[in-house]
Amino acid sequence: MIDLLLTGGLVFDGTGAPPRLGALAIQGDRLAAVGAAAGPAACTLDVSGCWVAPGFIDVHGHSDSTIFLARSMESKVRQGVTTEVIGNCGASLAPLTGEAREVVARELAGLGVPLEWQSVAEYLQALAEGGLAINVALLVGHDVLRYGAVGSAARPADRTELRAMQAALARALEEGAWGLSLGLAYAPGIFADQAELVALADVVAGSGLLAVHLRDEGEQLHAAIAEVLAVARKSGVRLEISHLKASGRRQHGTLPQVLRWLTAERASGLDLGWDIYPYPAASTTLAATLPPWLHADGPAALLPRLDDPATLERLREDEATGAWTGLARDAGWDGIVVTGARGRPDATGQTIAALAAQNQRDPWEEVVALLRASGGSVGCLFFTLAEEDVAAAIDHPLTVFGSDSAARVPRGALGRGRPHPRGYGTFPRLLRRVATQPDRAADLIHRLTGLPAERFGLAGRGVLQPGAAADVVVVDPRTVADRATYDQPHQFPDGIRWVIVNGTVVVDPAGQREVLPGRVLRRG
Repeated sequence: MIDLLLTGGLVFDGTGAPPRLGALAIQGDRLAAVGAAAGPAACTLDVSGCWVAPGFIDVHGHSDSTIFLARSMESKVRQGVTTEVIGNCGASLAPLTGEAREVVARELAGLGVPLEWQSVAEYLQALAEGGLAINVALLVGHDVLRYGAVGSAARPADRTELRAMQAALARALEEGAWGLSLGLAYAPGIFADQAELVALADVVAGSGLLAVHLRDEGEQLHAAIAEVLAVARKSGVRLEISHLKASGRRQHGTLPQVLRWLTAERASGLDLGWDIYPYPAASTTLAATLPPWLHADGPAALLPRLDDPATLERLREDEATGAWTGLARDAGWDGIVVTGARGRPDATGQTIAALAAQNQRDPWEEVVALLRASGGSVGCLFFTLAEEDVAAAIDHPLTVFGSDSAARVPRGALGRGRPHPRGYGTFPRLLRRVATQPDRAADLIHRLTGLPAERFGLAGRGVLQPGAAADVVVVDPRTVADRATYDQPHQFPDGIRWVIVNGTVVVDPAGQREVLPGRVLRRG
């Protein structure tokens, strides 16, 4: 007898093929049959009028630490996500040696999470032991490798340090990591040179993927892309450009040209892909607006520098001379909205321009004051993107998708502030675009499921085929929509009717069940 049978739905198999009416049979944690019933079932779900698809793959998530606070991962699974790739933007929580352990311990202490691991194997075990609502796959962050070998020094790694990073990365891959991520816009990754990047990419080539947050996504976007394309050519690594965008008002309308360039590079033989999120605003920390010289010597050195009056004068000078053209210039002070600041609850929901005017400061004074009051912990939205550029990227046949968000729940510590709505709405927002067009939906669903599974090497995921993992989402195209907004982000979407992870129903029309059937996916 079949464990679970879904009948009456329009089945999208994740390959991009046209959908077809049919049944889906699940036995244990695997798909037993697709398109036809496979005998009597212990439980039958009538999903008539709905779309049945593979569970969505969030290729760019940041749930590395929030999993320990909310293993239900509600903001992810309620979108239909059944697998998340964590460890992005150069930031993972393992492996930990030297200064990396101190940096991660400080981060986790702020969340009240004890640090009980050192290696990738131990971290993955800690994830698995407490249970997970969805599957997770880990990329190793360049930051922890660099902190472990180089520390906070604002310079490229030397040969001995490079060998140490390569050895640590190789061990992490052996222990189940799926590749390496770089955060070249953030310290300490910002201090790496091309030789360092190629040396690490050499370790990953042939066995994993290199995901890159570019060094610049604004005025220097072309140079930043050229840098990582050169790394990919020299190493032969499979390259993923994370949250591709043309950031800043000066760049609006230029992303279609970038997409044509990347498409041509791929056609020439480069193993290249990219992902996006479907919103015109980015989100990161306010500290990311600061130039690299302020981040030298690590997070512990930042706050004392902000106490020095000379720092403020140099920030103003860098802006006036164009020596630093970062996120502040991309968004403008009226385009940066605070999502949360410890010690400054008055700032949440306000722009830097408005706060500066209220407090009779110039914008850089307000930035410094916010960072000092919050111990450096300020989250922001950055309205830097053009809607037409986002639409062009969504519609490109090679684009895949990530939320660029940590898993959240609308209560407790993870329900505070006004985080980016992408954390709750990315995947329904995309589906809403094609809800009345099943033929277009087949391509989009392929790029939410089968294509990212192929791209990241997640065999047996992302497709509805006999023997594949029973990760399934049932969508009502008549009602599917994101409800999360910038002002009210903690809102679950509509139209995600059922979500099944490894054969277990996690979400049904009544809400989310108290089950944790997700798994840690290990490479190899």
